[in-house]
Amino acid sequence: MSICVYGISALELYRSSGRLLPDLLDGPRVETLAGCSLPPRGFLQDDMERAGVRTRPYHVLVSEPNTWRGRDDVVCHKLSGGVPGATYLQASRDLLVVCPELMFVELAASGAYDVLDLVEIGYELCGTYMLDGSWDGFTTTERQIAYADGLRAMADAWSPRRGARLAREAARLVHNGAHSPMETVVAMLLSYPQRYGGLGLSSIRLNVRCETPDGPRHPDILIPEAGVVVEYKGLRYHSAEQAARDDRRQNALVGAGYAVINVWYEDVMEGHLYERLVASIFRALGRRHRPRAVAFEANQLLLRHRLLPRFRALQGGCDAWRAGAQAHMREGGPQGAFDEYLDIP
Repeated sequence: MSICVYGISALELYRSSGRLLPDLLDGPRVETLAGCSLPPRGFLQDDMERAGVRTRPYHVLVSEPNTWRGRDDVVCHKLSGGVPGATYLQASRDLLVVCPELMFVELAASGAYDVLDLVEIGYELCGTYMLDGSWDGFTTTERQIAYADGLRAMADAWSPRRGARLAREAARLVHNGAHSPMETVVAMLLSYPQRYGGLGLSSIRLNVRCETPDGPRHPDILIPEAGVVVEYKGLRYHSAEQAARDDRRQNALVGAGYAVINVWYEDVMEGHLYERLVASIFRALGRRHRPRAVAFEANQLLLRHRLLPRFRALQGGCDAWRAGAQAHMREGGPQGAFDEYLDIP
């Protein structure tokens, strides 16, 4: 008897997988749910908690729709017909989880998320970090769980079911390769359509390889058509060693003909500094910022209002870590304790 984790419970499992199921993406995949049912309440709770799923009721897929009656600890789902490309990952001997692409469209179908929520989740799935309950709010991962093209393909395959249109709209706005939630916020502010309050720079690319005379570099955000690089710096200065690395990386990019725009935490948080940042970006692009969308300013305010609270909380966690690491080094601790997290903005 197997359990197949679904929907919001699947998202919770993926967010915990880096710590609890590190080999999840390399495990076997199956294309059928034959034999998936529900164990007794206590066994289900044990299996879910071992996989990092703690929020109840649990959401699962079952092959027999009536096995859950009388249970208040679980919400059972049954797919009507097959979905092309849908697979199920073998998390453990008796535990399956829907593939991230199918999970994404089911979240859209659930009615619990709007397009902005889904785009943030899409960046997370298609980046190298996962939000979780750790002290700084997220854990870096070695590789992406999904890719934006795969999210779009699954949304197309899901059609005409409920949620397909919303999933397709959200997946269209997701870019691969974000290394942190802070990069996601900056990328969304830059690339979101003007009708939603973004700058409409939809061609951005994150952490892609750029060739320079000093070797390849991977800037945070590249606007390729104009050769403009946007680098997120965070709230406080890095260690002297990391600041030197950043400067050398920027020197290499500038030497290769790229225009580099540095973005600090305050540039995102403070309205007047954000306006100056936008002006600097468009000056580097060689054009003026003339939004044509109706009510652009109101939508921009709303977009920043939605994005910035999480940005503030996550940046605060990173800054607290830095303060602790720097204090550790001042007391004679090894530099490696700080270097381990040098990639956090």
